[in-house]
Amino acid sequence: MDTRTAVRRWVDDLALGVRLAVGGSRNSWARLSLTAVGIGIGVAVLLLAASFLNIKDDHDARRSGRAVPTAAQQPVPGLDPLVAVRTSTEFRGQSVQGVLLQSTGGRTALPPGVGVLPKAGEFLVSPALNKLLDSAEGELLRPRFDGPRRLIAGAGLVGPHELFFYAGVADLSWAGDARAVYSFGEAKSPRELEPLLLLLVLVGACTMLIPVVVFIATSTRLAAAARDRRLAALRLVGADAAQTRRVAAGETLIGAVLGVLLGGAVFLLGRQLVELVELWGTSIFAADVRPSLWLVALIALGVPVLAVAVSMAALRNTLVDPLGSVRQARPITRRLAWRLVPLLLGGGLLAVQAGGLIDQTGSGTSGRAIVVIAAGVMLLLVSIPLLLPWAIEKTVGYFRGGHPAWQLAVRRMQLDSGTSARVIGGLAVVLAGGIALQTVLMTAQREFPPADRPSDAARLLVSVRSGAIDPPAVLGQLSRAPGLLSVTGIASTLARGPGVNDFYSIVLADCAELSRQTDITDCGPGKAWRVAPNPGTSDPSPPPVPGQQLMIDVDGTGRGPAWQPNWTVPAKLGPAKARVGSEYSLGASILLPTGGLPPELAKQLYLSAYLRIDPAQPDAAEHVRNVLGPYNWRASVHPQYNDNSYNRERAQSYGTVRRGVLIGVLVALLLAAASLLVIGFEQVRERRRPLAVLSANGVPRRTLAGSVLWQNAVPVLLAAVVSAGAGIGLGALLLRTVNRPLLLDWTSVGVSAGAAVLAALVVSLLTLPSVLRAMRPEGLRAE
Repeated sequence: MDTRTAVRRWVDDLALGVRLAVGGSRNSWARLSLTAVGIGIGVAVLLLAASFLNIKDDHDARRSGRAVPTAAQQPVPGLDPLVAVRTSTEFRGQSVQGVLLQSTGGRTALPPGVGVLPKAGEFLVSPALNKLLDSAEGELLRPRFDGPRRLIAGAGLVGPHELFFYAGVADLSWAGDARAVYSFGEAKSPRELEPLLLLLVLVGACTMLIPVVVFIATSTRLAAAARDRRLAALRLVGADAAQTRRVAAGETLIGAVLGVLLGGAVFLLGRQLVELVELWGTSIFAADVRPSLWLVALIALGVPVLAVAVSMAALRNTLVDPLGSVRQARPITRRLAWRLVPLLLGGGLLAVQAGGLIDQTGSGTSGRAIVVIAAGVMLLLVSIPLLLPWAIEKTVGYFRGGHPAWQLAVRRMQLDSGTSARVIGGLAVVLAGGIALQTVLMTAQREFPPADRPSDAARLLVSVRSGAIDPPAVLGQLSRAPGLLSVTGIASTLARGPGVNDFYSIVLADCAELSRQTDITDCGPGKAWRVAPNPGTSDPSPPPVPGQQLMIDVDGTGRGPAWQPNWTVPAKLGPAKARVGSEYSLGASILLPTGGLPPELAKQLYLSAYLRIDPAQPDAAEHVRNVLGPYNWRASVHPQYNDNSYNRERAQSYGTVRRGVLIGVLVALLLAAASLLVIGFEQVRERRRPLAVLSANGVPRRTLAGSVLWQNAVPVLLAAVVSAGAGIGLGALLLRTVNRPLLLDWTSVGVSAGAAVLAALVVSLLTLPSVLRAMRPEGLRAE
């Protein structure tokens, strides 16, 4: 046979397969439509997953592109410096980030998304913040933005729902961390994930992607029995095995190509709706949801190849025994040996990596171990849909007797357990991966304490930067805010002696507060006390002496633009000792009662206050922030935090990873539910004639509906048991790779398994109307 003849035969056989798929009857179009829908949903999810890296890169680029540089910049000829400093406020638990801007000339750098700098008292706000301010819900936030408002363009925002602003101010000399900016943006140094967080990413990615592959493979097997009968008929009329394979490839290929096109259309339409969604405080722009071109090409080519490969693998019985397919004989018994290979191989790969994810330094991750562990996780999760058909076949083989609905369901599963297993394969993978994620999350939650969680939700910490404030007056204003039970506070600043290392902290408070924080009992005007350095700390500064001249930092920056002797240590200087549990660090401090400093110096102090709020008034914190509004963003109010900058950075990384993997698992769960629904409708359509025949012969409709429910419930229950065991085992193996013990939350495991069973039950109820319609006499027709 020459090449031209071989090619022509290939084309003819593929074309025959296409004609069988698209022609003949309404059933052919129904089968093709369901296949295309199933594959299309999977392709849309794959395209979304392929966009994650670009989403993250664009998100980071937007954030770093508008960042106020932390390092000093060199002057740029022709540009005036723009003084900028970051700030923030909170509103009912939501963080509102912003930047204060002070213009020093007519030509300055502009932040991204800003066309004209805001003047003093003017605001540039994000559309989401502007909408909040204009709404009734933002009534308590509006006083903090009391000025003209303009909008920031999308180029200057991280997400469409972000609450962000720029505020124009006349003077930022009080802000010690203000920077002279000639260009916005700061390079973001890549930060390696800690081993435990990397595990979360690996499991989350596999839990999201493997069910998609399972669903696509399952969608190619829709109406498999009818297709096998058609191909078996071709074998009986003289087609050889190779020709039958080519016809099957054509029939599958057209459905896969239509599915890829449909999935691409769904992705393009669906990403336009992404800006309407906000999950865990995170939102993204539709333009950022874009997969890389090479991944698009891989999906467009790989999905049809996968579909054809699965279709070819399913033909082995039809090619060997075509009469068996025509007569719908009971399938051969499934073998367990080859199904255990991925399970054993995946478990072995993870077992040999005990402690392997941590590199020799003990803190980073090993690149080789990442690849091995990822392969092990994928093999273990893939083994679940491979084992389910065998497990269901063996289990239902022991069932005997019972209610007629139960007997009908059992008999159907005994004749065709593979279909039931394929229906729940993706859901089983999501369940196993979710349980494994929960075991890793439990350990991660212990090691990554949320640093931004208030240690006392009923307590607020107020800080007011120095610069023309009267600490007693501010405390008096705070005490009149609604919803406060108590207000206590101190004012402080930095003082310097004649020596290079002679630094002291000056603390000003009323006598009641000094007595509460220290052992002072003789508080009165004209007196002062010195608190010794904290035990275990070295202080090179000599103890201050009465009459000594000190220089007080008058701008609150610690740089002291005009260090000069401007305060004398009082003659009545006595010792004092801080009480155990004091909120303030009073070591190496000079304590003074209110009035102990001249008014012009007292107004330059930095105020720290603790406020206890009434839990019955949830908006008490918002009233406090509004009271401090006239101080032009010099004040900050937040719940009392466990202040540990390193833990906060780790907690932010953990929070980002946790949100990402949970979003991925949520998408996988929705896909699994969609797959159950699509395949459920196909099952009903394929069983239309048997159901109609049984109904016509007098079987009650309730019995038939019950049999369908049992047929869906039994495989799901078995899948829950298998997935729970696989998920716990996978979690244990994963934690061994980072030398962590297994911690199980049986409640979460039970809730996850229950959610899977509930999802299957809901899908069964949604398909029940189709089941009832299939029992009508019209279902007896044959085409």
